[in-house]
Amino acid sequence: MTDVTHPQTIGLGIAAVTSQALTVYAWRRRDTLAGQALAAMMAGSALAALAHALSSVGVPPAMRVLLAKLAFCGCEVSSGAFLVFAIAFAGRRSLLRRPSILALLGVHAISIPLALLLGWSRLTTGDVAAVAADPVALPAGWRPAHGTATLASTLVASGLFAVMAIQVPAHYRSRVRWMAVAALLPLAASMAYAAHAGHEPAIRLIPAGHAASGLLMVLAFHGLGLLDALPLARDL
Repeated sequence: MTDVTHPQTIGLGIAAVTSQALTVYAWRRRDTLAGQALAAMMAGSALAALAHALSSVGVPPAMRVLLAKLAFCGCEVSSGAFLVFAIAFAGRRSLLRRPSILALLGVHAISIPLALLLGWSRLTTGDVAAVAADPVALPAGWRPAHGTATLASTLVASGLFAVMAIQVPAHYRSRVRWMAVAALLPLAASMAYAAHAGHEPAIRLIPAGHAASGLLMVLAFHGLGLLDALPLARDL
């Protein structure tokens, strides 16, 4: 794994701080599933961005592997929560019972223990090149499923926001359109991640994409209280 450049480290630090602030904002609105999911999405983004930033400051190999694994887990939480947030905010909770959606969330859930538990033995064998190239060490047979699930989760979430931008009442339409645009940022990051088979540095884009997306979404619906009113009205 190569060190990130100074500007990229600063950018990851900004993404971590922004995501943490948005986590607090969303957690205060945790009465709805949308608020809970947005808080989880931002918390995962904050963890991933912070771990990536810390991994660039000359830490020992074992710590770099741990930070890479934590960053990966943060991205998994953020990607899965983004899908749940889109489903809840769009009022499509029935989708959470569909096998296809459960499969996508299941891939994210299974990937976390795989990443945390596997690959540590390479540190004792001295295979520094292998560790540097792939510190997360997902099984080769699992990578296609994981990359597909990451991209598919973001595609579904982005599609839900696009549909909402057309269907919501005119009073909300301009704000939701901004949310649809914001949803494209995690999609772009997920496409880069899938294109690079999940290796560094593409995965660094995921927390940055989710942080920027979360910020734009909050700016879009904060003035109208959409996170408070619209999902709560649908829940009732």
